[in-house]
Formats: sequence, structure tokens, C-alpha cells
Amino acid sequence: MDNLGLGIALVALSGVLNGSFTYPMKLVRKWRWENIWLLFAFLGLLLLPVAVALAVVPDLAGVYRSAPAGAVRAALGLGLAWGTGSLLFGLAIPALGMSLGYAIVMGATAVFGTLVPAVALEPGILATRRGLELVASLALITTGLVLCAIAGKQRERQGETSYQTLTQTAFGRGLAIALLSGVFSACFNIGFALTAGIAAAARRMGASEANSTFAIWCLIMPAGFVPTLAYCAHLLRRNRSFGLFRAGGRNWTYALLMGGMWMLSVGLYGAGANRIGNGGAAIGWPILMSVTVIASTALGFASGEWRGVRGGTRRYLSAGLAALVGAVCLASSAGLGN
Repeated sequence: MDNLGLGIALVALSGVLNGSFTYPMKLVRKWRWENIWLLFAFLGLLLLPVAVALAVVPDLAGVYRSAPAGAVRAALGLGLAWGTGSLLFGLAIPALGMSLGYAIVMGATAVFGTLVPAVALEPGILATRRGLELVASLALITTGLVLCAIAGKQRERQGETSYQTLTQTAFGRGLAIALLSGVFSACFNIGFALTAGIAAAARRMGASEANSTFAIWCLIMPAGFVPTLAYCAHLLRRNRSFGLFRAGGRNWTYALLMGGMWMLSVGLYGAGANRIGNGGAAIGWPILMSVTVIASTALGFASGEWRGVRGGTRRYLSAGLAALVGAVCLASSAGLGN
């Protein structure tokens, strides 16, 4: 397999993990939403990224001293914005279910997270064949997003609410949360695309190409932990739910599994995007988003989120997924023209 093919394969595998890491939330018992999400965020956004970066990036502090100051500030600022999207994502998934929540969040994220890096890194890309393929893939993603939203609204009208476990949020509010999450979550890929100077500094210090991206994640993800820490601390105090951490021993394992799957997904995406080459963040992002939605939808069906829903509603969802598959093919084609 050539470097480009391996890069696309790694990004696709990242999407499978990204579409699966919230599944353990369905298994949580005796805890409230703020308990599981805070513990996951502590492990997956703070502890693991810092530990991995310290382990695989030589002289991490020296990397940040030698990296462009603007890139470091951008990573922290965009990480904070992405963290807001991550927090909203954590609220959207229990409200809408895995299949629908992922589809809406990732569809919105794909639009902003693909187009902004593409234009920033290659200002003339939209006038090229690759640019047209990217725009077409984004149009398909948007079409899929609309179709999935229609399916979700119809599911609500049919009275299917068993997917709401840790929160009880109406569809309209959940939809608004998911769309806002998608806009803010795009800052993750924008931050990755615009802070390449940090990864370059890590390689100068002796980090491998794959491991150099952890110097970026070590800034973006801890910054992204801040909004979750603030909001979950507020909920723990308001709901008096801090004591629940003493119950439900298996929940700690679920949080660790969520954090590990998330961290592995991030590492695979960074390694894959680097192998795709110039504009890897622009090409890899729609692939990641589409595979994520496909994986999460499969898990949503397997866990009964659409049980008892009529065929017409499922057809809307299937058409939305077909649009996402087409988007994967077009984005991959754009990569091959690199």
C-alpha cells in the first residue's frame, strides 16, 4: 500500500473508533451525565494526551519554545473553542442517540472543518478539479445531514424515546445543540491544519512524523478540557452528584475505554492526515467525518435506537448514509489528485 492509500486507511480506521467511543455511555448505571462525561474528558482530553506526548515527543517543552508563538496561541485558542463543541457533543449524543446525534454533529463539522483548512492552505483550490470534488463532497454531506434530520424528526413523532438515557432533551433542543457542536467542533481540524509549525518543531527535536502530531494534540485537547471541567463542576454542585462517583464501579472502566478509544482515534487521524500529504487535513477530514457517521449509525441500529420505527423513516436515514458514502468516495478522489 502506498503512502496515500495507507493515510486514507488510517483516517478511516480513526473514523470507526471515533464513531464508537461514546457507546459505553449506554452501559452506564447509577451515574448522571456529568459523572461519566467529566471522567471521560479528564482521561481522554487531559491525562492521556499529555502522557502520550511526553512519552513520544523528545523535549516537549523545547518543542513549544522553538515553535512559532502564533501557532502555539492558535492551538490553545482553537482548542478552547473546540472544547465548547466537545461539551455540546457530549450533550447531543444522549439527547438524539448515537446514530442521529453523530450524523448531525459530524455533518456540520465536516462542512466547516474541511472548507476552512482547504482555503487557508491552498487559496486557489476551489478553482481546481480537486476543489470542485471537495465542494461536491461537502454538498453530499449537507444533503445527508438534512435527510438524517428528517429521519430523526419522524422518529420523534413516532414516539421513540428509549435512546434517551442520561438526559431527557426534546428533539428541537437536541438538534440545536448538535448543530452548534458541529460549528465549534470544526476548530479541532482547523487547529490541526493551522499549527503545522508545532509538528515541524517536534520533528526537528527527533519525533517521528506520526508522533509529531501529539505535540499539537497536547495543546488543543487540554485547552478543550476547560469548558467541560467548568460545566460539569457546575452540574455536580447543582445536582449534588459528586457522591455518585462512589457507586457503579464498572462506570470507571467505561470512562477509561471511552478515553482510550478517543485517544487512539486522534493519533490515527494525525498519522493518516500527515501521510496523505499537502492538504491532508482538508482531504482527511470529510473521510473521518463520514466514516464516523457510518460506524455510529451501525452501532445505533445494533443497540435498538431505531427499533419499531416505520420503513419510510429508515429510508430517509439510509438515503442520508448513502450521501455520506458518496462523500467519502469524492473526498478520496480529491486526495488521489494531490
